[in-house]
Amino acid sequence: MHPRPARGFTIVEVLVVIGIIGLLVGLTAIGLQSAGRTARKTTELNSGRQVGIAWQLYSSTYESRLLPGWIDVEVQEAWKVKYKNESGDRVDPAFCRTYPWRLLPFLSYEFDTLYGYLGRDEPQWNDEPAVVSENPAFGLNAYYVGGWWEPFSSGPDVPVRGIPVFANSAFEDSDGNLLSKRLINQTQESIRRPSQLIVFSASGYREPGFYKEITSSSAEGAAWVVPPRLGTQSIWELSYGDVFQELTVGTGMLASTAAAGIKVFQTQAVPIARHKATIATVRADLSTSNTGLGEIMDMAVWIDVAFSGTGDGVTFSHTDD
Repeated sequence: MHPRPARGFTIVEVLVVIGIIGLLVGLTAIGLQSAGRTARKTTELNSGRQVGIAWQLYSSTYESRLLPGWIDVEVQEAWKVKYKNESGDRVDPAFCRTYPWRLLPFLSYEFDTLYGYLGRDEPQWNDEPAVVSENPAFGLNAYYVGGWWEPFSSGPDVPVRGIPVFANSAFEDSDGNLLSKRLINQTQESIRRPSQLIVFSASGYREPGFYKEITSSSAEGAAWVVPPRLGTQSIWELSYGDVFQELTVGTGMLASTAAAGIKVFQTQAVPIARHKATIATVRADLSTSNTGLGEIMDMAVWIDVAFSGTGDGVTFSHTDD
């Protein structure tokens, strides 16, 4: 008997093997990407936790007063406050209107906690006060936690003093009673629902439009973040895009749903998702979580008085100043 000649692979078999290898490589790459996003999301939450601890240390240092979200330059002058960088040099008051230069001493000037997400090589943050001021990874719930302080004077010869925006705004409770001067938490003791109240959130500036994509990990942050409404003004809502149908909270249709996104009505600093389709948030009890946009449409997570005892948190609103 003659031995059979060796049989090679056919073209079809080779193509099938190459296809399988390609599929396995693709699945491996997807798995690695997912693992990378998960790791970055974990790092983001850990950073948020450190920011929350620093926020609490600030309050403990200043007799329970909460970190102001915004201090106008005139108010800084009226309060006679000055802020310094890591080298001990005074920072221009224009860059101290937002919170970072006030909070950094309580982070031991560990800039990576707030700015490591930008992925810069050996940055000199003390030489970039504007970036520090404007682009931390987390925005503070500035209007309702700590306050957005603007100058006020009752006459030409009366010294300027600071008053928070919405300090005199009013809202209705569940019984229809008109209440005022209770919207802004200015001390730790004033917070009644620390496990629900958002203090910090991943945030970025958005112009009017519809946004569906997950924000890239290095997208520049914002120093504050706002809820769906500021007073009577609509800022953002969940949407299906061109139809712009508002989603109903509690139905399970969250922003992580493939068809859903965020519709921004006014240029503002709004919640954004980094790494995955959820937003990193820090609550007043220092807990951190990956939160869906559907959950934070509820005004009750932004304003301490907007909870079931005073009406429907989802539709809660208040008067403007």
